[in-house]
Amino acid sequence: MPDLLITIPSKFTPEIKYTFEILINEFLGQSCDFVLQADNQDFHISGNGIKTLIIKNVFFNHYLEPTGYLSSTALPRSIVYWSDTSLFLDQLPILYGQGRLEESTTDFTLYADIIASSYFMLSRWEELVDDSKDIHQRSTATSSIAYQYHFLDRPIVNEYADLLWTLLCKAGYTEKRKTRTFECVVSHDIDQQYQWPDNLTSIKHLAGDLIKRRDLSLFSKNLKTYIQTTWFKHPDPFDHHLQLLDLADEHGVRACFNFIVSQSSSFDQGLSPDDPRMLKLIRLIESRGHEIGFHPGYGSYLDGQNFEQELAVLQNLTQQKIQGGRQHYLRFKTPYTWRLWEQAGMLWESSLGYSDRPGFRCGSCYSYTVFDCLDRKKLKLKEKPLILMDASLIYYMTDWSLDEMQKLRAHCQKHEGEWTTIWHNDLVSHPKLAEFESLIY
Repeated sequence: MPDLLITIPSKFTPEIKYTFEILINEFLGQSCDFVLQADNQDFHISGNGIKTLIIKNVFFNHYLEPTGYLSSTALPRSIVYWSDTSLFLDQLPILYGQGRLEESTTDFTLYADIIASSYFMLSRWEELVDDSKDIHQRSTATSSIAYQYHFLDRPIVNEYADLLWTLLCKAGYTEKRKTRTFECVVSHDIDQQYQWPDNLTSIKHLAGDLIKRRDLSLFSKNLKTYIQTTWFKHPDPFDHHLQLLDLADEHGVRACFNFIVSQSSSFDQGLSPDDPRMLKLIRLIESRGHEIGFHPGYGSYLDGQNFEQELAVLQNLTQQKIQGGRQHYLRFKTPYTWRLWEQAGMLWESSLGYSDRPGFRCGSCYSYTVFDCLDRKKLKLKEKPLILMDASLIYYMTDWSLDEMQKLRAHCQKHEGEWTTIWHNDLVSHPKLAEFESLIY
């Protein structure tokens, strides 16, 4: 028998069931079953010996199936920030509904539609109706509702799950909540194994400093390291692979090294998969017990044929079964890119962090099963939401503090979540990242 019985309307059933399954099953670790009731407008959660918990269906009631909500007019616009010490709430953003709870002798009624609010964050349907993209056709943090309403730095879906648990306990529910352990999920996107991989590439790069970038000081600096690397056999400036392996071992973390094999654009600058140095590096990582991940090329995020071909090439180079990875340049389109990973049989992917700001793009610091909001079905694929990327701090943010980044980490620790970060091998020695080791481990 399920622990909980959830009665839901017979409209937008896939979306509603999915969201409850993430909150109840995956986040809280409880079992539940569903009853469809056409004349029931709200969500009713009941169980043996507990008061009924009613959650107002503020959002989906307003729209017609199949996907009548997929419009910019449906985006949250009048967000409420709810504080209530009895519910352990401190300015919790409510995207749909009101910050109010009523109790009677038989039930609790929650006027905050935490189901639609959670679905909004987890499904990323916002990005389908927001046309604001950057030059790489990526959704940006600064265009997001979360950034505009100042909650990108909070895993609000985890907070909604906490609220739901608090209310179930108040209603008399006595089962044990799922226990978790805080985890550092460390990944390294190996975009460029070496700054000076061969003479031809090196000459092109140096020429670009003069002709394209018109930066004489950069040319002088790079020419010096080129000469040191090629003539005097100094370590290549990007060759920090051993250092990253040693750090992971030191901290007891199994890191994931995401490899790119595409050479189909000027943005794909890794070694050729035929280069023996590529196989040697992969074998080293495998021998140390770490994971080889897939880093599909710049043009792959909407191209199933490219995606499958590149995956096959990388799979032939590794003795592991590739199970996940991340899109190059974080190029991602909801839900089409998820479909590529699903169709390829991948278990997880981790592209959903913003390039221009750290934070909780999906509102979650837990991995979760994803939903295709166009086909209206739950997939098997898991998303590991990316929270912090080194390149964001170097190239996109003019000022940031260690304190700010540690607050993001503290949110993950509070929820016993996954602190998912990227540290690129070519950025390890960047002067702006002197404190980065203390952030990722």
